Amino acid sequence: MDTLVGAESPSLSSSEESLSLHCDILADSLFDEKSLLNFFNEQEQRDFKTSVIRNILHDRNYKTLCTLGMSNFGFVSTPLRKECWFELLSRQLRVSQGSGYTTNKGCTREHRDENQVSLDVQRSFTSVTDEGRKEKLRKLLERIIVKILRRYPKLSYYQGYHDVVSVFVIVFIEGHDYDDECNFLSLSGMTSKSDDNHSNGAAEDKSNGVSSSTTDLYENETTSKIGFDEDKLLRCVEAFTLLYLRDFMMDSLDFPIDQLRLIPEFIKKNSKAFYKKLNLDKIEPFFAISSILTVFSHELKPSENEPDSLIFQIFDFVISSQSMVVPLAMYATLIMEKKDTIIEAYNANIDNFENSVDLVHGVIQQVLVPTRCAEKIWKQILEEVRSNPSREHISKYRGLVNRYSTLLTTASGQLHTSYEVEDVIKLLEKEIALNSKRKTSKAHAKLHKTNTMRTFARLFSSRSFPLICKVSIFVGMLAIFMKLYRDGSIKAMLPTLRIYLKKYQCSSFAGLYRGLNYVWLDPLHELLKNPSLPRWASKVSRSISSSKDSDF
Repeated sequence: MDTLVGAESPSLSSSEESLSLHCDILADSLFDEKSLLNFFNEQEQRDFKTSVIRNILHDRNYKTLCTLGMSNFGFVSTPLRKECWFELLSRQLRVSQGSGYTTNKGCTREHRDENQVSLDVQRSFTSVTDEGRKEKLRKLLERIIVKILRRYPKLSYYQGYHDVVSVFVIVFIEGHDYDDECNFLSLSGMTSKSDDNHSNGAAEDKSNGVSSSTTDLYENETTSKIGFDEDKLLRCVEAFTLLYLRDFMMDSLDFPIDQLRLIPEFIKKNSKAFYKKLNLDKIEPFFAISSILTVFSHELKPSENEPDSLIFQIFDFVISSQSMVVPLAMYATLIMEKKDTIIEAYNANIDNFENSVDLVHGVIQQVLVPTRCAEKIWKQILEEVRSNPSREHISKYRGLVNRYSTLLTTASGQLHTSYEVEDVIKLLEKEIALNSKRKTSKAHAKLHKTNTMRTFARLFSSRSFPLICKVSIFVGMLAIFMKLYRDGSIKAMLPTLRIYLKKYQCSSFAGLYRGLNYVWLDPLHELLKNPSLPRWASKVSRSISSSKDSDF
């Protein structure tokens, strides 16, 4: 151990040649939370990892690059992160020349959701104090989103997508200022010579991997040598959208809700007692939907002034692991980290809520909202997820998501997997068809339920239907509703129940509310009116009627 400490200086000043020869070993053994590298201070670790990543990019060793992206500090800095994201995403989604997705052709028609995009973009980059720069960033963000939607018109925009894209925008515009024409230009002195050499080398070497045509998004668009490379930004957003966010870009939230159901399953695996305490088997985890749809970028908003923000490291991990299971596992880990506080709040508020559904949602929101922006807790979450990779979990829960889901296909955690854009479009079309089929099935089920209720209502309000049967059915239904209410499952049914109660308030069924003194005589009265009964029964019936009249 003394030898290791004494060898600190030579280790950190190793030649690029030796680093290149041992990148695989370094990535596996040094850049984890409990490695020997922790004998060095944080800045020395960052500097050393930066050197390793540069050599890996030069050698085009993508397997090791993914390993480094999932380890401590992620891709370390914004300039490196930009290069790493582009290298990885451009290989995960291959767009070749002539594929139909490399030109502006067919991309000029306005997308149906562009108005909502404009509204959401105006709420972006609130941390930017320079109003001029903020406006330019918003224009760039809107332009990128619109290009993606027009290129793939079958995608549906969802609120929160702009938060995800803003993370890419912040990373790719770092080190660039804007001119009066809304073009982003390189700031002098921001890019080192070594970075320039690397970029040139990366541009020249296209033999191993995707050809140069795969990185050209538009035939009619060129990038200034001194300007901001919008094509690379667009390419990364395109790949991330199709490979990682596809489930979210349907015209309903069914598929995202499917994904959310994995969170309780992960919690159950860690603590069955906690899972049962919160009745998570009976509760839809809508409390997590904002975090998952935005990959935490709504809570941990990216900022130009914070290049080391944890949101960037989260994206490093997701892209490097090629898995959208990661955000789900992270949210489950976040809940488990706050388990004791959640239980305490649950017990303290159990009398303040009418049902367990509202109680659980309220408590989780109360406990997690203050911690969502806390850097300390997110460092713990990242450390936990890094030490326990979750990409193998999805195989156990295949039945919870659709068979074309990103969780089972393009973002399932199968590292170093490439997809042709045409194949991903086929997956998208199958997913859209399945989503439409599910919506149709729901509509038919709703219609069938409505028709059944109408038939039952007509029968129930009919004068030919004996009141004793009405009372029996009412008592039975009341018992069922009471049981469901106590279980916390009746909340969603209450509005419909109120409507039907109002509907029948003036019908013969309403006698249950108005004639309380005789409500239990009415069934007997109806029964005794039956002409097939003997004479003594008819006399009893007439006496009951006369007694009612005398009372009035």
